[in-house]
Amino acid sequence: MYLTRYEERMLQGEEGEVKRKALEVIVKIGEVVGAERLIDVVHAHVSGISYFSIGDYGLELLEELQGSGTKVTVFTTANPYSLALTPDFCKLFEEHVIAKQRRIVDILKKMGVAESFTCTPYLLRTPKQGEHLAWAESNAVLYANSVLDAYTNREGGIVALMAAIVGKTYCGGMHLYKNRIPRVHVIVRGSIRSRVVAGLVGYKIGELVKEVPYISFTSVTPSDLPIGSIKQMLAALGTSSDLAMAVIERVTPNYREYLRRADLSKRVVINVEEIVKEPCTSSGDVLFVGCPHLDLEELKELTLLLERGLANNFREVWVGVSAKVFELGYRLGLVQKLREHGVKFAVNACPVVTKLDTSNKVEIVTDSVKAFSYIPRISGRSTSLLDPKVW
Repeated sequence: MYLTRYEERMLQGEEGEVKRKALEVIVKIGEVVGAERLIDVVHAHVSGISYFSIGDYGLELLEELQGSGTKVTVFTTANPYSLALTPDFCKLFEEHVIAKQRRIVDILKKMGVAESFTCTPYLLRTPKQGEHLAWAESNAVLYANSVLDAYTNREGGIVALMAAIVGKTYCGGMHLYKNRIPRVHVIVRGSIRSRVVAGLVGYKIGELVKEVPYISFTSVTPSDLPIGSIKQMLAALGTSSDLAMAVIERVTPNYREYLRRADLSKRVVINVEEIVKEPCTSSGDVLFVGCPHLDLEELKELTLLLERGLANNFREVWVGVSAKVFELGYRLGLVQKLREHGVKFAVNACPVVTKLDTSNKVEIVTDSVKAFSYIPRISGRSTSLLDPKVW
C-alpha cells in the first residue's frame, strides 16, 4: 500500500504511540482488502458503545485510550448507549451497570466525540455528496451511501474509532466508485403503504441480494412513501445482509449515472403482498418507535398519532431520539405533548442495545423491522410488528 511521508512518520511513532497503532490497524485492513492507499475522512461514527455490547474489556480499552490523552482528529459521533443512563429507564438497572455505562460515555466525550449519541449521525452533520466517511452503524452507512451519495464502508466499531483518531481510512470497498455500481435490479411490485411494509421489503431484499442493488418501484414513487419509509427499508436491509449501499431510483442523487454504468442482467422481483405475512398488532404492553432514532418530522407525526388515540392501545410508549432532536422537539412543545400521553424517552439511548430484565412477560410492539429482529435476541423481550395500517 502506498503511504505518504506523513503517514510513514505516523507509523514510525513520531505522531504518538496510539496514533501509530491506530494507523497500523487501518493499514492492515487496507492491505487485506487490496487497498492501494489511505484517504482522509471528514466524519467518523463509532458503534458498540453500550456497556451490554462491549462489556468490561471494551471499557478497559477506552480507559487505556483516555489514559494516553488520545483525542479524535475529525468530527466524530457515536451510536446510542444503553437505557441505563436515561432518567425514564435507569431504575431498571443496577448501580454498577449505570456507573460503567456513564464511564464509557464520559471517556468518549473527553476524547472529543459529539455529545448527541445517535444511530442517525446524518441528522447531526449531513455529509456532502462524495465525502469520505468512516461509519460503523449499518443503517447509517446505508443511508449515507444510498440517500446522500457519500462514501463509507460498513466498518467495525473499533475500526471507526481508529479512523477517528488518525482522520484516515483505507481506500477500498465503497470508497471506490467501481464498487458502488449496482449489479442486480430489484423491482418492488405493490403498495408500500407504511413504514412497517417498507422495512419488510428491505429485509427481503437483504435476504435475496448479495451485491449492490438498483431498487425501483412499480406502484409508487419514493416521494409518495410514508414518512421515514426509506430509512426503515435501509435499516432492515442492513439487518438481513452485509450490504453497505443500494441505489434507489429517484432517491440516490446520482442514480441516473449509476444506472447508465450498471449491468442489470440479474433481476429480482419482490411482490409486496407475498412478504407481509408477519403477525402484526395495533395494541399491546409497550410500543417502541425510534429504531433508527426519529427525526423531527417523524416526532411531529407520532405526536398526531398519539393525540388521535394510538396511546390508548398501549400501557407504555417508548421513543428513541438523539439529544439534538429531543431538544428541538422540546422547543416546539412536542416533547411536552408526548409526555402527556405517557411517553418515555430513550434520549441518546436504545432498548435494542440494552439487555432488559426478562423476569416479567412484557411484550414490545414496534414499527421497526430491525428492532423486531434484534430485540428478542439482545434485549430478551418478545416482540411484534405494529399493524401497517397504523403507521
